[in-house]
Amino acid sequence: MYAPPKNKRQLQTKRTLFATLIKLMETKQVSEISASEIADCSGLTPQTFYRYYDNTFHLLHCMQDDLFIGFQQQLRAVPPNIYAVTPTLIRFAEENKTLVRVSYESGKSNFIDRVIDHLYDTYRLDWERDNPHMSKESVSLLFRYIANGLTGVIRYWLMELPHLTSDDIIPYANYFIRLSTPVTPPGFMGEAHDIIQPDDAYIQKKYKEIVVPEPISEFMNADSPWLLP
Repeated sequence: MYAPPKNKRQLQTKRTLFATLIKLMETKQVSEISASEIADCSGLTPQTFYRYYDNTFHLLHCMQDDLFIGFQQQLRAVPPNIYAVTPTLIRFAEENKTLVRVSYESGKSNFIDRVIDHLYDTYRLDWERDNPHMSKESVSLLFRYIANGLTGVIRYWLMELPHLTSDDIIPYANYFIRLSTPVTPPGFMGEAHDIIQPDDAYIQKKYKEIVVPEPISEFMNADSPWLLP
């Protein structure tokens, strides 16, 4: 719980209900979990559950609100650098794997959209300032392209490749950002520069810093349309 209530009794009760629902969601769909089941598995009465929440989805929504507060807290120390934001978001998703996965599945929350909007609101002015050659519309479109691609990778990872860790996924995400925007304005990397050409030493240095995991070698085949210089 990232935003615990001040009342100690409420804190203990809500922590227990949060933990119980997360455990139940590991094996069940949210729609299959009743308030009575949550209360029973928590060692609480249904009356105690209904003192705080109307139903299971109300509890889930409150948990997602709390999760969003946690994400905001994580982001405070992260610079406007896409290669810093990426591992922060992926590791946060891993720490809250079940709840983030359900946020994608349930369709009952706009948690993912809130994350994307918050990233944009937090870093927009930095990216616009660091890319004076780009219009505001271009900065916004490029950001949405990258952010939606990144959250799409996280969704596929949590739902289809849960055996992989954040350390497995981060190099993929970094590589795909590099792949899709081979001359990305460095403002998205956290430093102000003029328009960058593909052979710019700064870009080459940035790319060399990305550790590409072995499975991505398949993209490096000479005949691949995804081959980067």
